[in-house]
Amino acid sequence: MSAVDMQRRYFDSASRFYAAGGCDGIVPKALDILAIWAETLDLLASRDFERLSGRLDWVLKKRLLEEAFSSTPGIGWESAEARYLDMMYGNLDEEKGLFWTCAANGVVEQIVSPALIERYMTEPPDDTRAYTRGRLIKEAVDYRVEAANWDSMSLRSNAAGSRGALTTIYMDTPLGRTRNESSQLFRNGPISAGQLPARTGAGAIANQLGKENLPPNFMKAPNIYHVKKKRQLPPHVEIVDQILD
Repeated sequence: MSAVDMQRRYFDSASRFYAAGGCDGIVPKALDILAIWAETLDLLASRDFERLSGRLDWVLKKRLLEEAFSSTPGIGWESAEARYLDMMYGNLDEEKGLFWTCAANGVVEQIVSPALIERYMTEPPDDTRAYTRGRLIKEAVDYRVEAANWDSMSLRSNAAGSRGALTTIYMDTPLGRTRNESSQLFRNGPISAGQLPARTGAGAIANQLGKENLPPNFMKAPNIYHVKKKRQLPPHVEIVDQILD
């Protein structure tokens, strides 16, 4: 079985998953991803490396090296020059890296525009949970971030009299907690003490139940409560996980 055959098996499985609705509300532009994947596999199967050089990193590098070999007598795969070009291809300095030269000359396919890349270096996208996660880190001025993960954030209050109350905000859905859903929380700018309810602290739950009654791995770190899914909690523990609604 070839590498392309193995990839086709993965592609077929992913296609069935998509057809069954598995990507709905979770994977943005899933159909576009599958279309690019299928075309790429077809091009690999037909060994159309000319068209693939702008899409697959290893094909572009191989093309550059082979062009260097053909234009410069005496150098080949085992030469010091080849090793140097190999290193320079991946140089992150945009003034020196060979990849950046190819990209600047339109050789590399652009799936995401340079303008969006520049924006997302400092601002989260509006249409995913990254918006809420990024804004909380930036705006929760009276809170300290205790834990930040894909699907939840825990913030501890720094305000006087709060006794370090901990709030955990759940973001289980990748396409949830968007700008539209969370705009109410951020409408007045920075989040001050008291705007986030303190009802998800590990210490409070541990005191209520006794640590011996908590589920495995409940305490991920001292005094920090963090679980990925509400259903992992004992059924009689109430957790407010919709505080942004």
